[in-house]
Amino acid sequence: MTNLQVNSKVSWSKIIVSPSSELEKIVHTKKIILPFLLITLLQVVIFFGIGYIDPGTLEKMKFGIFEPLNAGMVFGAYGLVNVPMTLLFSALFQKLIAYFVKERLSFKKLFVLNVYLWSVILLKYVFIFVSIAFLQGDFASPMTSLAFYTDLEPAKERLLTAIELFSLWHFVLIAIGIHKMFGVPRKKAFIIAMEAYFAEIAIVLLVG
Repeated sequence: MTNLQVNSKVSWSKIIVSPSSELEKIVHTKKIILPFLLITLLQVVIFFGIGYIDPGTLEKMKFGIFEPLNAGMVFGAYGLVNVPMTLLFSALFQKLIAYFVKERLSFKKLFVLNVYLWSVILLKYVFIFVSIAFLQGDFASPMTSLAFYTDLEPAKERLLTAIELFSLWHFVLIAIGIHKMFGVPRKKAFIIAMEAYFAEIAIVLLVG
């Protein structure tokens, strides 16, 4: 890789449309604080908007009943906490699973990878916001998940929510990123990403 490629800035938009070249840049980037703050701020804004236009979202998630402005503030605060907690747990799960398949991965580098690839998750939340605003969508069962097209009891519905277009796309990019960042064989990289994905689903089901 040339010095120009190494020093090039990671493009958030190209992560979406041309992930392979951007993953090569993420491997060498040392910038983490500003991207982390940026994705956190964006999620807070998106979650505020969702809570404001659909206060019922908080009631469905057992936060309580709020007026639109208060619902936006509460859900925005939830988005603020959700970003670091999810990123930390994701990187931790990936590191632990890698250990069991005899790969030693840096937690810090995994965290960096997860921060940059959070752009896909933000895109999911933007889509959810638009679907709620214009298409009577639902935060708990987004239109891009199987849960939206079924009528099942809550536990099964939460499971189907995890089978979701953007989440699956995110999982594939994490696997490719682990392969590129650490030189882990593709098969192992997908196993690590897949098992971490299942672990996160299990946590959602347990606390839901």
